[in-house]
Amino acid sequence: MAAMARLYPLLTLLLALAALQSTHGVEYEVQNDTPETLGGVRFDREIGIPFTKRIMGTINKFIWRVFEQPTPADQKLVRLVKVVIAQYTGVAAYVNININLINVSAVYLQGMQGDVLRTAFTALMYHEMAHGEKWDEGYAVTARFLEYCDSLRPGFTAALNNKMRDAYSEDYFVQLLEKPVNQIWSEYKAKYGNN
Repeated sequence: MAAMARLYPLLTLLLALAALQSTHGVEYEVQNDTPETLGGVRFDREIGIPFTKRIMGTINKFIWRVFEQPTPADQKLVRLVKVVIAQYTGVAAYVNININLINVSAVYLQGMQGDVLRTAFTALMYHEMAHGEKWDEGYAVTARFLEYCDSLRPGFTAALNNKMRDAYSEDYFVQLLEKPVNQIWSEYKAKYGNN
């Protein structure tokens, strides 16, 4: 009995760690490669690594909820997502999907005016973390088409996403909407025009 009492704290700790591992299997790494630049300084002072890691976890949970992936078996296996604050011009951020790397421009962070930096950074992170493999014609067209498919069958986008976990097949549209994708596309274009 005394031996069990001594093991109780250890067992409790192991159970807590196991539960933590199953709910937080993704590791988040954040690195500021430009701490001496104005954007790098703003990142460190106004956003910071702890906040970035926290919102990455929140965003991941949001994505899993939206795409109806409640268990690790439903989710794409990703062990590490890394964010690097880097000095470059052009886009605010870009993703290398193959290595789960999000590069954020220190120049973009430097240019944000007023008190909106944290809010803008959070929105940017939602956008970048939701990236997947590109499909069809890009953001606007694909988003509207998927929205149309959701109007035909609520939950379509989440169901399609789950089917595309390992591969894509046009037959998924037949399975989910009972029509080939080209027919659905034609009906969509007929309903909404060519705009």
